[in-house]
Amino acid sequence: MLSVVLALILLVASYYLYFWIIRPLSLIVFYRKQGISIALNPITNREVEDFENVEKHGDVFYYYKELIKKNPTTRVIGYHFGTSVHLIILDPNMLKDLFQNHDKLVKRESGDVFNGIVDNGLLFSKGENWKKQRKIVSAAFHYDFLKDNVHNIVNIVQELLQRLQTKDLNNIDFLQEVQTITGDVVGRLFLGESFSECAIEGTPLTVYLFDLLNNMAGIRYDPRVKLLGRGLIELGIFESHRRLKREVTTFRDYVKKLILKRMDSYKDKVSKGETNKERKNLAEMLFEQSLNSPDQFTIEDIMQQFNTFLFAGMDTTAHLVLMMSYYYLTEPSVREKISKEVEMLFRDPSKITLDTLNQMDYMTAFIKETMRVATPVPQPFERALAKNVEYVTLGNLKIKRGTILVPTYITNNFNELYHDDPYKFDLERWLKPSKTQESIKENPFVYTPFGGGPRNCIGQHLAYIQAKIIMGLFIKKFGYELSDKDYKLKMTLRLNYEPEDKLVYKLKPKST
Repeated sequence: MLSVVLALILLVASYYLYFWIIRPLSLIVFYRKQGISIALNPITNREVEDFENVEKHGDVFYYYKELIKKNPTTRVIGYHFGTSVHLIILDPNMLKDLFQNHDKLVKRESGDVFNGIVDNGLLFSKGENWKKQRKIVSAAFHYDFLKDNVHNIVNIVQELLQRLQTKDLNNIDFLQEVQTITGDVVGRLFLGESFSECAIEGTPLTVYLFDLLNNMAGIRYDPRVKLLGRGLIELGIFESHRRLKREVTTFRDYVKKLILKRMDSYKDKVSKGETNKERKNLAEMLFEQSLNSPDQFTIEDIMQQFNTFLFAGMDTTAHLVLMMSYYYLTEPSVREKISKEVEMLFRDPSKITLDTLNQMDYMTAFIKETMRVATPVPQPFERALAKNVEYVTLGNLKIKRGTILVPTYITNNFNELYHDDPYKFDLERWLKPSKTQESIKENPFVYTPFGGGPRNCIGQHLAYIQAKIIMGLFIKKFGYELSDKDYKLKMTLRLNYEPEDKLVYKLKPKST
């Protein structure tokens, strides 16, 4: 019996010795031979210092920006934590290789943290499943579909902005209000249904999802999970992990009821021969596939696709508009130019069309510059080698199994190699010939706010449409200022790159 116990102890010890010391050390040696300096340090997480920099220097990416200032040609940053070696990829050419090799380098977050929410939707699906989903979902972002829905989006935004006047205009949590708008847009385009009246356990659907996403982000950066692996969440040892699992189940159950309700309505339309009388929303396109080929799109697939739209479409666009609202306040030249453009083109909101939005040169430049200095997604999901891949090459750097790759866009946005005066908020760099435009023309992966390669963001045109309409109608209807006169912007990283402290505004309705 003693020998069995000793054998088990030896087995466990050998397991931990291999994964915590031997494998990381072999990877460190492997990368050092290629010129990447990495220290063996299994218990100090690089992110600890990054989050400390929010308070010290006002920016979670302070370390990376300072590094690029000192050495603009930095391509990779390496560090060791737990059982893994991380490589933070900065170089545009290496980012290009990373995104174009999406079949060999897969998103690492496809389990645990997002399990049951979006892990099998378009965002995380792989191979033929991804191709099938992309083909169907692309129909929802077709030019004609977006063109036909501009009027609907305008009406949604106007309706929800009007409701703001029933609230305390001295203390408006702007992000929450914009999330309500973008969530409602996604709901109407996906399900043909308004979300403004939907609630989970008394909490508005969009607010519930926002809190859920923030909890997911907290778990994502939880040192215990970083150290011991994502399987720790499923064990439910800690209350925060158990709470997340309960919230995921509650959200899934609610969304499933919504989907089933809409599918029953669609089946009724089919039985009455009414399905060809109007353009289908995305859910109906998926319902049609599901009815014709049940093995192609199940209810679970449709639900995960819907969650993906909410997850990606609601939150990132809301954060973009949030930061636009801040720079509109703090950059006088922006305020002057955007105000004039809105006054000219948004005079009659009922006449806003896609052509109107395409004429908004300053607003387009405003969106691009906001995404350059405060992109909502500066560091997309980590990548790891697919199961059947042992090595892959990025640039001239050979990547070995066991490595976690962290694509990082934001440093290129502040790199003097690609932009003149990169710390200046300047719309003109997008309106006149500039170093920025020359750099992007030479290598599009210098500036990738919507990702790159075959799996770039399918909703980027919708994001532009929403941002222009929301920001334009908001500044047409309200004047505003910060409720806290002493507010100081500090940028942190939750699920998105965003202010550490809420942007709370005091609104003053304009006479129209």
